[in-house]
Amino acid sequence: MGSEIKERIRELVYHGSWGLGVDVEGTQSSAIDLLFGKPIEKLSCSDVRVLVEAGAVESPRLEFKEGAASEEELVKLVMKSVVGFLNSDMGEGVLILGVGGREHAEKLVCVPRALLGQDRDIVESKVRNWVFSYLASIPPMVTAPRLLVKVFDCRDCGLEAREGWIVLVYVKKAFDALYYSKADNTAYQRRGSETRRLTLEEAIHIANAKRQPIVLVFMKPAAIEGNRVKLHLLVHNIGSAPANVGVSLIKVYKKAKILPSLSETDLSISMYNVPKLAEDQEATTFQVNIGSPLTLPVFPRIYGKIGELEVSFKEKLPKEAKLAVVFDVDTSTELNRTTQACLLVLDLVDFSAEYTQACFTATKDYMENTVFETRAEEGEAVVCDKKGVRVESIPRTLATILLWDIQPRPLRG
Repeated sequence: MGSEIKERIRELVYHGSWGLGVDVEGTQSSAIDLLFGKPIEKLSCSDVRVLVEAGAVESPRLEFKEGAASEEELVKLVMKSVVGFLNSDMGEGVLILGVGGREHAEKLVCVPRALLGQDRDIVESKVRNWVFSYLASIPPMVTAPRLLVKVFDCRDCGLEAREGWIVLVYVKKAFDALYYSKADNTAYQRRGSETRRLTLEEAIHIANAKRQPIVLVFMKPAAIEGNRVKLHLLVHNIGSAPANVGVSLIKVYKKAKILPSLSETDLSISMYNVPKLAEDQEATTFQVNIGSPLTLPVFPRIYGKIGELEVSFKEKLPKEAKLAVVFDVDTSTELNRTTQACLLVLDLVDFSAEYTQACFTATKDYMENTVFETRAEEGEAVVCDKKGVRVESIPRTLATILLWDIQPRPLRG
């Protein structure tokens, strides 16, 4: 068992094919899976004990800490590690509290109950609240990092004489930014097996490099006549830098979903004022230029209209039914590429009262580094409705359609 753990640690340190934007719970991207051979939900205290007995070494994605003398010091310690991982090259890592040793695990020491609390759920909630309360970034986060916290009772590790907790904290960034801790107003970065404080010059340089556009395309209902719906195509930059030039490919599928029955109806494009790029039995693809050297850039937080579509459906829908138009968007700017897998849900009885667009979204630069991504496996999406644009979890029905009922393909290779 010890040799197997050591081999996983070796892979964790030297594995070079990790990429952001992959399912966190998949074995190719999760530091926890590589380290323990199982997802965090299935971990037990014995898994941590085996890791310690194997003498696991610290790495760019693994750090051990014994604890601290006070809660204030412990908050700063946790935030230093979390921020360091988020600012590292891979943007993820595992912190294990309650493990003693310098540069490698030597023993389980446990964090006292008097410091963290008497109840496991309270301890987990407290650590999560620390991270979300004291974590900040430049530019401001569009979506929070992935955070998983697992708490073990030392008595479950066979340490009957010990009263305390072992806490595992896993973090992975979902938005590219310079992260810092509000507990001490400091930015850290994990390099090798050390977490170092960034100088002011380093922090400014990193923050400026992280400012990028995130250009999204939305469809907003404008009118309805019988079985035809007129849609405005809107572009919106949720990033922190303008996009000077770009192009969007919008692929509208010819099968729409009827909610809540999840049955399908045929959909056609009866009118459009943007260039049609391609059409087949499955979908129609349009190309829209969202900027050029002769026009204004797409500035952050500003909506711009880029075209119109009119969709028609054949069937007469049930009175209380809603129509879900399925479409994909692939937008390239001078700095990055954003892909969206979207549903536009329309209330055809009173379309002006309710509409919702939900998109699983990912933005990568041209070196394949993740700038922004929603956690599709958790049903998190970019949502646009009359309230505005935000990132939140969507109903399971809509998430199921996006994840399983349709399988968006890249619009270009």
